[in-house]
Amino acid sequence: MNNSKNDSKQINIVIAAAVIMCSFVVFYGKTSYYKPEKVPVPVIYEPQQINLPPEYKLSLTGQRDIKNQDVFIYAQAYYKIYCRVVHIMPYYTGISGGLAPVDFAVVWGELVKKENYSNIDFKQSGRWAYFRPKEKCLYDNEYISKHFSNMHIIPADENVLAGLKKVKKFDEIYLEGYLVNIESFKNGKLSMTWNSSLSRDDKGDGACEVMYVTKIINKQGKFESAKNH
Repeated sequence: MNNSKNDSKQINIVIAAAVIMCSFVVFYGKTSYYKPEKVPVPVIYEPQQINLPPEYKLSLTGQRDIKNQDVFIYAQAYYKIYCRVVHIMPYYTGISGGLAPVDFAVVWGELVKKENYSNIDFKQSGRWAYFRPKEKCLYDNEYISKHFSNMHIIPADENVLAGLKKVKKFDEIYLEGYLVNIESFKNGKLSMTWNSSLSRDDKGDGACEVMYVTKIINKQGKFESAKNH
């Protein structure tokens, strides 16, 4: 009986590992020919957010057809952030995977510095991100939680997606775009909602930012949505 449970556990681990590996292959596999403009990564100490009035929320990001479902993207706030990516997890299954093919676990403020983020362990799993301070960490959980986020990244187009694929763990990046809410309909019936956090102080379920990215700047250069030109 114990052997059966162990075998089942090992099979589940193998399946999970295969899914993760497949996600990385799908996300990084497609070649892009976007030529980025070489610019320095803009540095802002804290994320900047401007909440949008109701009349703008329905008109900025529009509608997409994903996996035979009608997906509506509603902009809630203009948002830009300079941060360091401390963990990366790609996704490809389901509506959420079709919309947001990658999650970036990021830090900002004092945690951008190597002597600070290197004293914290980070991991991601199932659209969640976690941190654990090491013994030498100078910052408490409260400061870390307010300067750490798991961001669900929706590229505005293939140009932005090309920039996302260039990002490596521990890269410094700048993102610009919108925090958004999502509604998905199948055969006219609501099948999924996915809402962004609008605060850096919340924790737990619903605390992640769902970001529709129109511009990303990394060490490779600036990758900007064609709609911005």
